[in-house]
Amino acid sequence: MSKEKNQVIGIDLEDLKDLIQVAVRNEMETCLQDCRFGTEYKDEVWNRNQVATFLQTTPEKISDSFIKKEIPGRKVGREYKFLKSQIVGMFKKK
Repeated sequence: MSKEKNQVIGIDLEDLKDLIQVAVRNEMETCLQDCRFGTEYKDEVWNRNQVATFLQTTPEKISDSFIKKEIPGRKVGREYKFLKSQIVGMFKKK
């Protein structure tokens, strides 16, 4: 059996805090960039036609659902904009 030697490394408390902050920030950035974090899809901005195609319905029904607040989105000028992750997320909620 080999004997392991333990080493003691001295580190300043402020340096340790900085190292931990950097590690946590890097891990969070990795999670947020990972398309599996929270949803299978990365966020894309969809228009009414794209949502209608995805949901297999008409653009007019998408507009009606948006007005009735049944579907999340925003109206920008005369156009409707939707986040793909929110549309897909509607089916994950109970």
